[in-house]
Amino acid sequence: MSEQSELKSYKFRNEREAEWKSLETLLSKIQNSGVKGLSREEMLELPRLYRSTVSSLSTARAISLDRNLTDYLETLCTRAYIFMYGPRTSVLRRVREFFTKDWPEAVAKAGWATLLSAFCFFGAGLIGYLFFNC
Repeated sequence: MSEQSELKSYKFRNEREAEWKSLETLLSKIQNSGVKGLSREEMLELPRLYRSTVSSLSTARAISLDRNLTDYLETLCTRAYIFMYGPRTSVLRRVREFFTKDWPEAVAKAGWATLLSAFCFFGAGLIGYLFFNC
């Protein structure tokens, strides 16, 4: 890495690192004590820090900065993305919703196709049974 690119990388990191650390601190706080552990100001600050970090990641990729820095920013952005846009339910609740709501709705929407396929399946079985036993 040339001296100029090292200086560019150092300057880039120096200007933005405080925001990255703030986002990392908020995410750790959420991970340890949940969303209820955040103050109103922290909740309002979270989306701004996330957008700023994503912008930093984009810039770091565009100007081909240090690979360790881009890996760190990718991990941080992924953690923040999962918190901001990830599912808000537990796995057990989601499985229960699938079997009690989603799957029955899907079957109902495909009612005629399901009925036709069941008729073909059992009809072929009946024909096979009659063919071999008569």
